[in-house]
Amino acid sequence: SASIIVMEVNTGEILAMTNKPSFSLNDIPRDDVSYLNKTSKNLNIVDVYEPGSTFKVLTTAAALEEKVTSLNDGFYDPGYRIVDGQRINCWRLHGHGSQTMVDGLCNSCNSVFVDLSLRLGEERMYEYFDKYGFGSLTGVDFAGESAGIVMDRDTAQKVDLARMGFGQAIAVTPLQLIRAECSVFNGGILMQPYFVKSISNNYNNYIKEFSPTQVRRTVSQKTSDEINYMMEQVIVKANAINAFIPGYRVGGKTGTSQKYEDGKINGKYIASFIGSFPADKPEYAILVVVDEPSSGAYYGSIVATPYAKTVLEGIIDYKQISPTEDIVEQTSAMALNIEMPNLIGKTLSQAIYIIEQLGLQYESDGEGGIIKSQYPQAGTMMFKKGIVVLGM
Repeated sequence: SASIIVMEVNTGEILAMTNKPSFSLNDIPRDDVSYLNKTSKNLNIVDVYEPGSTFKVLTTAAALEEKVTSLNDGFYDPGYRIVDGQRINCWRLHGHGSQTMVDGLCNSCNSVFVDLSLRLGEERMYEYFDKYGFGSLTGVDFAGESAGIVMDRDTAQKVDLARMGFGQAIAVTPLQLIRAECSVFNGGILMQPYFVKSISNNYNNYIKEFSPTQVRRTVSQKTSDEINYMMEQVIVKANAINAFIPGYRVGGKTGTSQKYEDGKINGKYIASFIGSFPADKPEYAILVVVDEPSSGAYYGSIVATPYAKTVLEGIIDYKQISPTEDIVEQTSAMALNIEMPNLIGKTLSQAIYIIEQLGLQYESDGEGGIIKSQYPQAGTMMFKKGIVVLGM
């Protein structure tokens, strides 16, 4: 399945929402009750999932607010952390090495967020879960909402807390997540989400109007400004072609979470992307969630991000938003002038050498020494320092 939400950052108004698979209200599949039940629920407010790395934005905000980290704080990642005798791997098994807090979010380094969770501690982490609204209903004006799943504090172990920092061991609805993310984009105010703006009669006389409702403060304006800066850096530093819109300031964070069945990883994934626009003072937030992508690729940057980009481009066109001059100058210098070579069949070491000679970066997925898949495909034009995903 796939779902998308677009929310107005400062009001909590749900501007757009969709789920697939679905059906036409003009052709309801009443002859297949099972399919009807499956597709008639609103996944964005009913189903829960482990958000993965999109949650790291919220952990970062809590850590900045509580002053247990700062933008220039230093971390070292050898590729893992040991907590309660358990090894928690970073998604990049050979590690990210030395990095700042900003780098840690840009690199989506699990080790950094394990550290932040442990620095915050159980009491403060759970306080922020409450502030963000996890484990409780948002009160949206739509039936069937789920409250999400937050592990009972009395049963949570240190290793559970460590995993929560990077979006595991906690389950949320997409609506809960985008609402919380909007609060750290908009200056720190958690808003009441709503669909209905007004009700009127046939003569356009308003019977009832609904206005934005503030619920509580989550973080300070200072923390919000730092988060917005970091969100833009995630896009800029990665030269993320799938989220980058020339001339416009976009913030974003991808997520790729593993799915569990009977308590074990089942080899399936949920890919996602949370975006903000304009990045320096967000007005719109977008969340794309793809459950079990079937294309063979499962990274959020590959599966979810391109659709968020398409929607943001549509907003820009519909609202006739002009580009930012300094960003135009910056992006004009970042030409798509590197042609992606064909690496299929080469050894990992050969592929790495070619990638690095071109000024690109790489991430590897799977085990073995021979490249079986690559993204982007051969012939794709790339920015310098763009990321290539190698499958083995």
